[in-house]
Amino acid sequence: MTLVANPTTISYNQPFTNFSGTVTGRWPDGSTAPIADARVCCGDNNNYLVTNSSGQFSFPVNSSGKQHVFVTGTDLALATSPYVTITADTAPVRLTETLSSSPTSYGKTVTVSGTASYQSGSIWKPLVGVTVEVSTPVYPQSAPVTNSSGHYRTTFSATLSDMVTVYFNQDVFGASPTYPLLKPTQTARKLTVTLPTAITQFSASVDSGGTVSVAGCLGVDGPAYSPGPTVVPIAIQYSSRASGPWKQLGMIGHENTDSAGCGVSRFEIYFARSFRTQ
Repeated sequence: MTLVANPTTISYNQPFTNFSGTVTGRWPDGSTAPIADARVCCGDNNNYLVTNSSGQFSFPVNSSGKQHVFVTGTDLALATSPYVTITADTAPVRLTETLSSSPTSYGKTVTVSGTASYQSGSIWKPLVGVTVEVSTPVYPQSAPVTNSSGHYRTTFSATLSDMVTVYFNQDVFGASPTYPLLKPTQTARKLTVTLPTAITQFSASVDSGGTVSVAGCLGVDGPAYSPGPTVVPIAIQYSSRASGPWKQLGMIGHENTDSAGCGVSRFEIYFARSFRTQ
């Protein structure tokens, strides 16, 4: 039996190849002739087709690798075709990504949008109807589908400063890619979220030597699972009179988080330091 493939390379633009061949048999008198209605199997006995009156068969294939077919039957000897190798030409993919606002405020809606395209020769064409995965600093993640122009769009509420990553065709937990004829890719943009803050506790004293001691709590409205936001140091100013003038003594970074001295049920930072006024 014979087996040929046309074409021998599949691609995103040409995802199928056509297998065809002929089954012939040798009769008891020594002559050979095509065999009609022979069962041609591909892979296993349950996946088969039958030859026509001229002993010919044909079927489409959309996978790469070495392929062969075989013939079996109650009145036929087992026959196997030569192997045919199908090559996959995977196309490069390009993603773009835009955040509607960054930096942005806590709780605001952020739109992630962009395009997906693939390279066909020297031309980049839009990827239509494919799924991209948008990973944001909050859950659940989203999986928008591109439109007829290759554009995607999704929204989420901003709660954490982190990278917003868009994935395409990623191999997850060893599973086969969703689009085997397209290469995986990803892109990312930095999202900066400004959290609302307030001085929840504050105390200050000055001793006879002119040393000012301050302590307090800076409350940050953020998610309970926050690993700790980046906090700008607190400026401490001093004046001997309520009307001023005010003199900046220095800056304080945070000492620790969730201090027992704060006691407010949100993310808090405790600060304390002493300064010389002269």
